[in-house]
Amino acid sequence: MKIFKKVQWGKHKKIKKKTDLLVASLLMLGILAAVNFLSYQFFYRFDLTKGHVYSISKPTHKTLESLDDIVSIKLYFSKDLPSEFLGVVTEVKDILDEYENYSQGKIKVEKISLGDEPEKEKEAQKAGVPKIRFNVIRQDKFETLGGYLGMVIYYEDKKEVIPFIKNSRNLEYEITSAIKKLTLKDIPVVAFAMGNDETPLEKLKAVSEELKKQYKLEIVDLSQGDFVNEKINTLIIAGAKTAFSERSKYVIDQFLMRGGNLIVAEDSFLVEENLLPIPNEGSLSDLLEFYGVKINKDLVLDGASNEVVGFSGGAFPININYPFWPKILKENFNQENPVTANLETAVFPWVSSLSLLPQKNVKNQVTELVKTSPKSWTVEGAINLDPFQRFSPEKFGQYTLAVSLLGKFDSFYKDKERPSRKTTEEKNSVDSQEDFIDSVSSAHIVVIGDSDFIKDEFLFRNFNNLVFFQNIIDSMSLGEDLINIRSKGELSSPLKNIGEGTKRTLKYLNIFGPVVVIIILGIIKFYWRRKTSNLKLS
Repeated sequence: MKIFKKVQWGKHKKIKKKTDLLVASLLMLGILAAVNFLSYQFFYRFDLTKGHVYSISKPTHKTLESLDDIVSIKLYFSKDLPSEFLGVVTEVKDILDEYENYSQGKIKVEKISLGDEPEKEKEAQKAGVPKIRFNVIRQDKFETLGGYLGMVIYYEDKKEVIPFIKNSRNLEYEITSAIKKLTLKDIPVVAFAMGNDETPLEKLKAVSEELKKQYKLEIVDLSQGDFVNEKINTLIIAGAKTAFSERSKYVIDQFLMRGGNLIVAEDSFLVEENLLPIPNEGSLSDLLEFYGVKINKDLVLDGASNEVVGFSGGAFPININYPFWPKILKENFNQENPVTANLETAVFPWVSSLSLLPQKNVKNQVTELVKTSPKSWTVEGAINLDPFQRFSPEKFGQYTLAVSLLGKFDSFYKDKERPSRKTTEEKNSVDSQEDFIDSVSSAHIVVIGDSDFIKDEFLFRNFNNLVFFQNIIDSMSLGEDLINIRSKGELSSPLKNIGEGTKRTLKYLNIFGPVVVIIILGIIKFYWRRKTSNLKLS
């Protein structure tokens, strides 16, 4: 009887366990279903990467919230792309999913896979997405494949095209800036000054191509003496080599007095191929010094952080550290200013130092954007640029290379004779009709002691040079919304400079450290075994 009861109790116990397991499984499935349902209703992703490079940023959220109509995005991608692009396609799709989920229905995404359907390929090409040729190696053979990986963004009757997505590093910036460009009523105008032998756009192709994606790009000839068009938001004077006339300086001054944004990238010395520095005549020194900043007649060398440059040293080129090309690391960018806060590095070839001057009647917000390391020095006069020389600085210091001045300015010509557009013999009533402005309550000037850093030949060394320059223009022309989007993708994170003693210590630790650790562990294990054996014997 007792045995029967035990069997019955055992069966009951097993049934209860199975029931409990079934209920628990159903509850778990119910919870998973609820979580899955809620995940579609409340979209959120956790991004633990440095700079949150896989999450759209607050400026993008702000842009999406401000949309008043539908923005359609079409992604065209080929099924048989080379293997290195398969991850890119996945990342692009994830980013577009975020745009769609955060837009509250204002972003409509269509992902079009291109295979053997000629109609879809024609549609992509007609929209502006070209077929790209890829060189690949398959089964030990070199092959050329064609494929698509591009995007078209539509708003009303307008469109912006991203013809080829090489990687997702700056894709958020490109998409958000394209949406902004499509939805803005008035696209900002950026102009390069010409007429004083400034750096031609042929040598600034990378800069001009990037700016065209966001702005209307124009050229202004200051030597003609005409006032700058009021539609121009930002005027760039980069690498001028001939002296400015008084009339040209007056035009620049009045552009600023009308609330314009002015960027001056000026060289104190012109460096030719033979490394002979020539004093530059294309200077706006009197104008800039009146506004509050001086470009010194020197060149800055950085002994602690500089670029490795290849020079001819006989039969073969020699790569050496060149102090005349200071390499700015993160800690020497202004961390309080959005223009520079997220930059990791930049290189300034043959750059001059800047000095801030006291302004008599004007109080501006003055910001030092870029500085060298404390192990820097300057040279003046007869400068030797030989990379193989023995550098022996007399004293070290930290020098400013870029400055921002924002706020109220008085006109340089407030108490001076105003230059006429025509000569005395050609004066007519038109000149007297020009409206002179003697001060402005809000204008913006950025001065950089170098113009080479944005040339194509230098940008391949450090893409962050372009990011830095674009950040300046964005902050002036569009505000600071887009800066953090672009900068967060530029995480080069160069190694920190350390002393020779520390290098040697780390080297020997790396060589002998593992051996020492193994020996110590062996000794500990030996004594542990010995102790255990003694305990067993006792």
